[in-house]
Amino acid sequence: MTLDVEDYVFAMADNHRALLEYMKSLGPHRWDVDVKEATLRLTRTKRGLFGRQARGEVLVEWPIQMIGTHSVADNTWLWSWSNPGYTEEYIALQGVIAVRNEAARQGKEIFCAPGVIPIPDEYFTSVVGIVCAGYLGGFAPLSLPYDRGKATAVVMRCPEIQDVARDPIELPMRTARALTTDMPHIPFNHRRAVLAYLGEPQDEPITEICWIAGSGFVNVVFDDQDRIDCVEIGVWKEE
Repeated sequence: MTLDVEDYVFAMADNHRALLEYMKSLGPHRWDVDVKEATLRLTRTKRGLFGRQARGEVLVEWPIQMIGTHSVADNTWLWSWSNPGYTEEYIALQGVIAVRNEAARQGKEIFCAPGVIPIPDEYFTSVVGIVCAGYLGGFAPLSLPYDRGKATAVVMRCPEIQDVARDPIELPMRTARALTTDMPHIPFNHRRAVLAYLGEPQDEPITEICWIAGSGFVNVVFDDQDRIDCVEIGVWKEE
């Protein structure tokens, strides 16, 4: 498996949107991570003594892998395996350690850089989340805000979404949304990413490719730079 963003970007964008929508439906909540047990717990927030936030009922608990943290103050990054507050025996670090080891084999030095490092560009944290989630076979990347910045994590499984059967009639529209409105603003090869997301097409002209999706189809047109130019969908009419 590669550590290239094209292999995972659309699947992760689709899942990430669904995850955020589900979390929003839970109402006000707070998050807590147990790095030893590799779990993310969302609990309902309520007002405690003197107006302080207090933990309420547990809403969901998901298996998680911690990837790293972004310090907003100085725009730096720290991989979780390099965090002095953690040890490599923690279950929540096994994923990012596997990514580091694979990156060393592939010669991707940024994934192996120890200590605090400057963030190289505005896309870095998004790309890291997508690549790590995809490589680890997780459900979606997730950004967890805290007082000094944001932690990047991977929700490995979300049964509240994954175990719900998808409507085949809605699948073309959902696919088109993943290829358009859900597309993260990061640089990547669109044609390669679409092929990784949708698989082998029904036909493959030079600039236009069509896939069967559920009870319909998705037609993708590329420009001369292999960027997505437009996406068309349709649903087969039942006789």
